[in-house]
Amino acid sequence: MHTRRSARASRVTLVVMVCVLAAVLAGGCGSGGGGAANASNGGKGCTYGVLPKAVGNQYWAAVGKGAREAAKALDVKVDYNGPTSADAAGQTEFIDSWIQKKYCAISVSANDPNALVPALQRAAHAGIKVSTFDADTAKSARAVFLNQVTFAGVGQTLVDEMVKRAGDQGTFLVVTSTLTAPNQSQWIDEMKKYIAAKYPGVKIGAILPGQEDQAKSRDVALGYLRAHPNTAGIWGMTDAAVSGPAEAKKQLGIKKTMPVIGIGPPSCCKTVLADGSADALVLWNPVDLGYATVYLEKAQAEGKLNRDQGLPAGRLGTLKYISDDTILLGKPAVFTKSNMDDFDF
Repeated sequence: MHTRRSARASRVTLVVMVCVLAAVLAGGCGSGGGGAANASNGGKGCTYGVLPKAVGNQYWAAVGKGAREAAKALDVKVDYNGPTSADAAGQTEFIDSWIQKKYCAISVSANDPNALVPALQRAAHAGIKVSTFDADTAKSARAVFLNQVTFAGVGQTLVDEMVKRAGDQGTFLVVTSTLTAPNQSQWIDEMKKYIAAKYPGVKIGAILPGQEDQAKSRDVALGYLRAHPNTAGIWGMTDAAVSGPAEAKKQLGIKKTMPVIGIGPPSCCKTVLADGSADALVLWNPVDLGYATVYLEKAQAEGKLNRDQGLPAGRLGTLKYISDDTILLGKPAVFTKSNMDDFDF
């Protein structure tokens, strides 16, 4: 009896030793261990997932270009992919797929600040390093947010550019992507605060969703302008929400007395900038945003993020923290007909 117990104990000990050795060499004994090990070393065996709001437009193509540039510079593998429309459910599917594939780190531009929280928490529980870029989630879902510009900086610049052209009196339309899109909602909130403090004669008549689609954005602008012909100007919170209202303005024969100012890369809006139906775009360089995102993911995976030292980001230099959990890419830029050809995104 004693001999059988000793033999059984020896076999148990051997199994434990094998499992420990496997954990050291391969990242763990069990279905979730591999992901945690990969996420902790950041080495060449890692894959980094970069999840945009949607694929298929020029803005997100530019972000992908930057992500691929960084992947080449760092000699790492990056999976840049996302849903074909701005949909939180579609993003969740990608996150769950990447959890199964045991990616080292993932970074997400959120279509909804709360809907992605469970999926991102599942990723973190699996040992994957989680960050956000471009559009944040609830803080409980990620470790750090890469903010392209401050929300106040964008909101204030949008208002100032409009007032330069339309004056500081009148009622204005805002066309956004979705009413829950976190970045657009925060820009609009900053616009409202700045307007109240500096331009009390400026009123926002409506905020309408265009669903990140140029035709839908055009149609909601057409309906509003027909009902409110004295609208002083339109803010578009995405490139589709700039091009669509600009087309509506042309269809209605409205001239430059009603400016269209918005968010977007110059390449997507060159036609409407060139013909004067849109006036200015406020943005950052989305190529740089995708590039910095991959540097962030690698630093997370390697355990090298340091708030005091900032984020070393290759050709961008060192990016600074603006709060305990937020890194800033840079200041907003303004693109117009006169300078749009200076940029290739």
